[in-house]
Amino acid sequence: MMAAAGVEETGTFGFHLKKMEPLVEKEGAWYRLSRLGELAYTLLRYVEEGEPPSAPPERGEPLVLEGLERIVVNKALLEEAPVEIVDCDTVIFAEDVDAGLFRERVLSISDVDVVRVPRHLYPLVFSKIEGDVDTVEYYGGSGDVDEGEELVCFTDMVVDLREVPGRVLITNFGTLRLRGVDEETMGKLSAIVNFGRVLVPRGYGEKILSKFRVNAGSVVEYEEPGG
Repeated sequence: MMAAAGVEETGTFGFHLKKMEPLVEKEGAWYRLSRLGELAYTLLRYVEEGEPPSAPPERGEPLVLEGLERIVVNKALLEEAPVEIVDCDTVIFAEDVDAGLFRERVLSISDVDVVRVPRHLYPLVFSKIEGDVDTVEYYGGSGDVDEGEELVCFTDMVVDLREVPGRVLITNFGTLRLRGVDEETMGKLSAIVNFGRVLVPRGYGEKILSKFRVNAGSVVEYEEPGG
């Protein structure tokens, strides 16, 4: 391998091989291109030869994106193979990835520093997280709409809708207690993304569900003082 690459120093070769870890895999004494390496190779051939790349042979297994500093996941990549994302610094999902493709082809995300998604995928990304993810960010795009202020609840939070000045998007991972809920104030809720527990005044449990964009938690009614 060193002779083929024209590298004479073992240390230099080892350094570059280490950098290429996501693109190669070792089986016994042999190295071969990983699934990601095969995809990269077809793209390089396309750049050099100007012919559309042919798909690498199907192995019947997902593409594992592992140990990358920065990876952009777009529609073409997901259509090629389902992906598992592990131990990466920054993962960016392109705007051309729609919700259906994301649900079907993104299998899991774990041990990632930053995940950036277009706004239309933001409510879905949390259902794919299976390990530590430090930050999930969304960016504007064709699906971006003005939903007003965004509130994120990680532990316990009380929101009195009577005191909310405008529209609000709430993402809940803990226990969210809504107060001052009526037909008028519910109009201030642009959406709720719920992965925890939402407490609402008695009689509004069913009605509040119309505001849920994602509900992977529970809704509990309570007796509001003075209600």
